[in-house]
Amino acid sequence: MAHEITITGAGGLLGGSMYEHLKKSGENVIGTTLTIESEIAQKLGFKRLDTSDLEATKKFVWDNLPNTFYHFAGIARPGLVNEKPELGEKVNIGGVLNLFEAIEEGKKKDNSYSPVIIAAGSVEEFGDAPLAKDNNPITIIESTPKNPLNIYAEQKKLAGELAFDLSRKYKTKLIWIYEGQATGVSENRDISQEKGYFVPDIASQIAAFEKNVQDGKVSPVEPQILRTGVIGHKRNFIDVRDAVKAYVAIAKESNLPSDDFIVCADKSVTLKEILDILINHSVVPIIHEIDKSRGAGAGVDRYYSNQKIKSAANWKPEIPLEETLRLVLEYQRKLAGVK
Repeated sequence: MAHEITITGAGGLLGGSMYEHLKKSGENVIGTTLTIESEIAQKLGFKRLDTSDLEATKKFVWDNLPNTFYHFAGIARPGLVNEKPELGEKVNIGGVLNLFEAIEEGKKKDNSYSPVIIAAGSVEEFGDAPLAKDNNPITIIESTPKNPLNIYAEQKKLAGELAFDLSRKYKTKLIWIYEGQATGVSENRDISQEKGYFVPDIASQIAAFEKNVQDGKVSPVEPQILRTGVIGHKRNFIDVRDAVKAYVAIAKESNLPSDDFIVCADKSVTLKEILDILINHSVVPIIHEIDKSRGAGAGVDRYYSNQKIKSAANWKPEIPLEETLRLVLEYQRKLAGVK
């Protein structure tokens, strides 16, 4: 029987980056994804696993008996979950249930089997924080009451509650991570966040402007117009490589009981700051215009504390935001064919 690390959802930014990191560290790791036909899945040799399929999950667990599960499988785009809530429930909540049930069946067959699950939740579960006496939002910690503001956040909250219930019922160790928005590029520079999120959406537009200049479609001195909604609110962005190291660090703390941790950057920044950094790295002149029809801002500023995981796992985020964004822009340039 094999004793390995398994990553579910290895086809995404976090899962793929985790796979690269663990393989480079010499770990015996299996990456699983729903779509093994993708270029990255073929390159890295992922196995197919649909965690919303209980029987398939049971078979996978018994065939491999991994000691550690990094459970990242799910639908992470809030917009898609809002459009297809039933699918989101099946994957984001049902996948958690099936993984625990599959592990429990494996433990009944082999009573020495005792794996740990490290699962990705989201800081979106907390929503907007309550306001302090000075009318500014409080800094969110793990014990802050949940306040999900969309279907995706509600599903992640329910998935976390279910996971802890099953952890207690089946005596399976669980680490639940409330993650700030991971962005950036993996260690091998092969994987980045797909479009549909703020950072790659802006970076891809800038890359498209540069490609048009390269192809002679527009003058190199003609300013390009980049339009967004209102982007003055603060959010937390963490480099995916820092996030991966946080997961690995907490997994190594074998004496810890089941617990939850916030994994995020040390500070939140406005989306406008993100935009300005990306524009400053562009080789073409860009003018930013606000189009309120695209959005009038999303709630209050959000601040999070990562002190608990810093103390528990001797981890801290190290990669500067500017480096993270520069690599995303370079990745999008490569996709666009910018030389």
